[in-house]
Amino acid sequence: AVSADGAVLIEAGTLPVPGRHNLWNVCGAISGVLLLEGRVPAAGAVADAVGDLVGLPSRCQVVGQRDGRILVDDALASNPFATLASIDVFSGRDLTLIAGGADRGVDMGGLAAALAGRHPVPTVVVLGPGGHRLVEALAGVAEGAAVRVLSAASLEDGVAEAIAATMAGGVILFSPAPPTPPEEGDFRPRSRRFLEAAG
Repeated sequence: AVSADGAVLIEAGTLPVPGRHNLWNVCGAISGVLLLEGRVPAAGAVADAVGDLVGLPSRCQVVGQRDGRILVDDALASNPFATLASIDVFSGRDLTLIAGGADRGVDMGGLAAALAGRHPVPTVVVLGPGGHRLVEALAGVAEGAAVRVLSAASLEDGVAEAIAATMAGGVILFSPAPPTPPEEGDFRPRSRRFLEAAG
């Protein structure tokens, strides 16, 4: 629950968008109201404000199912912290992560450690130079050997590999961590390609 001055403003389970990071976003919005107006908003106002949230397109958005596998488009995640937040949403579930893109030299150590410490052990399908940086980071984590890593030449091939590697009931999460390669545009075309490949 999110509370202030002893009053519950919203219960975590009633937030229509998933993830602890979205609860933190609500806390940030409440703090903004407090700073601007000098008072905490009423619980009813908070519930009304967040009641119709559907989340942003391509940001940890469940887009469907295929043969019992849940498909999640998180193409907007162009840094490891965003990918970590989305991985956390599916804690305790079988997960196949499709990650990679341009390599801008960002440290993937935190993401690698989170993947290596995850149970059940995830599968990671890597794309491009950014994906290979994640592979290097996984090799540097002692438990990383348990993470199953597959490499794909394209996003479409990566989706096919993810579908083959994921059991029914599992989650296939496209959350790149590095940015989209310049020759592929931005996250929007990648999102569309993911949706098309996922069927």
